[in-house]
Amino acid sequence: MSGIAEDAQSWFESGYVRDVSVKNNLFEKCEEPIINIHPENSEVDSHRHVHERIEVYGNRFNVK
Repeated sequence: MSGIAEDAQSWFESGYVRDVSVKNNLFEKCEEPIINIHPENSEVDSHRHVHERIEVYGNRFNVK
């Protein structure tokens, strides 16, 4: 699994992402979820997203 997280509640190990592209990859023998975008943020602001502009395209997925 490939993951993008914003752990703002417990570990504080990562931050937000902007302008991420996952393209033209081969994911083989993967278990689901293959790509997991998981913002862990206890503060909700409907005008501001945790992650922005994430694109996933042109990939091939061979699920286990």
